[in-house]
Amino acid sequence: MVAEMLRQSVRDLTLLGWTLGIETELLLSQPEVVSTIRSPYTGLDLFGMAPAFRWAVETGTLEVVEETETTMGLGLRAALQGVGYMPGRTLIGTDIMNIRPDIAIVTCPYTGNRYPAIPAVYPDVALIHVALSDMEGNAVIETNRGVDRELALLARYTVVTAEEIAPSSDPRLQNSALIGHSVDALVHCPGGAWPTSCYPNYTLDAMAMLDYVEAWNHGGEMVASVLNRWVDRLRKEVTP
Repeated sequence: MVAEMLRQSVRDLTLLGWTLGIETELLLSQPEVVSTIRSPYTGLDLFGMAPAFRWAVETGTLEVVEETETTMGLGLRAALQGVGYMPGRTLIGTDIMNIRPDIAIVTCPYTGNRYPAIPAVYPDVALIHVALSDMEGNAVIETNRGVDRELALLARYTVVTAEEIAPSSDPRLQNSALIGHSVDALVHCPGGAWPTSCYPNYTLDAMAMLDYVEAWNHGGEMVASVLNRWVDRLRKEVTP
């Protein structure tokens, strides 16, 4: 999906994610693709900080809306319930209130207590990769489900890429967490999560991640070379 977005030269995206990582680094590799990021975490986990993200923030080419798991979770919950905000008392006394002017303070009509009001979050497009789906877009989300189901429900348009597309009668589709009724488009995309993992199909490609991080020590041309190889590989994986 990221390789296709780069091919189409999309512009001025706001990325919204519970955690953002190497997919964001790829999108930041081209100018003006991403203008804003909203996420509690952007990084490469055990591989360290996200260097493209850090560079974009330090040079002022990227706006960051500071999120926490509380603000994002309550923002999505408010949207799911069809209300404008959700109170979040855990923000009281934190610096989030100083850097998020969009979070107002409301007074409870029953107790008189005052709480931060986290505004509802409405994503426009949800992009979700799964291991298995049927032709109708009934996509299975196993193990770590994050907020994929919530994003699929709320987004105006949901795109699912799948490692495997199986018949609807496949027993692996039974009694599973599905997002089928929320899916608008389905793409057969084996290897679509590489170089990260997609269990049970494949694990993280640690050497590829190290190649990317190490490239930043040798300048922009080396980084571009690594990313160009990645994008070429990812495009070849897609089955129309």
